[in-house]
Amino acid sequence: MKYPIRYIFKTFYQLFLKSYRENYYHTKVINAISMCKTEALGGHSTVCDNCGDIQNHYNSCRNRHCPNCQSLVQAKWIDKRNLDVLNANYFHTIFTVPEELNSVFLSNQEIIYKLLFEASAETLKTLAHDKKYLGADTGFISILHTHGSNLSYHPHIHVILLGGGLTKDLKFKHSTSENYLFPARVIATLFRNIFLSNFTDLYYKKRIIFF
Repeated sequence: MKYPIRYIFKTFYQLFLKSYRENYYHTKVINAISMCKTEALGGHSTVCDNCGDIQNHYNSCRNRHCPNCQSLVQAKWIDKRNLDVLNANYFHTIFTVPEELNSVFLSNQEIIYKLLFEASAETLKTLAHDKKYLGADTGFISILHTHGSNLSYHPHIHVILLGGGLTKDLKFKHSTSENYLFPARVIATLFRNIFLSNFTDLYYKKRIIFF
């Protein structure tokens, strides 16, 4: 039998806390989803223009993790992205950092998340412009994930990378690689160098906070 996630949270979260330490971020999300479309969040009414029938609705939590609230948003996002898809290969890559930096990320989320986006984007653009690999302007979609599948704090970026790009003479150039656009070790080395260089710059400018 498939139980709704709200039921699971309401039924088992307190039992979960008896064995594991409470996490503020998890609790915030769980409380929001548990109260979604219930009397706890209030409600509103809609009236039919034709027959005058009145329907009462409980309000949504609008939390970005709520499967109930985000299902329509997700469907609309996918439809829009499908309009952008080109007739070429696409590759999936992930940019992440050692867990030793987790506390620094938590203390500087806005600035470090931005750095993670910028460093990964610069890495891909630099390699794409290199004639050894592509020699063109490529395109990609980057999405930040702050937690892993086991709900542990694990900031990383997923990238859907176009297997090709636009050359200077405005012609589309397909990648000759079927397995990956750039070598994984080359991506990792360049990303690490860019990230550390920019991180060091932020540190000496005293924009990084340590708690």
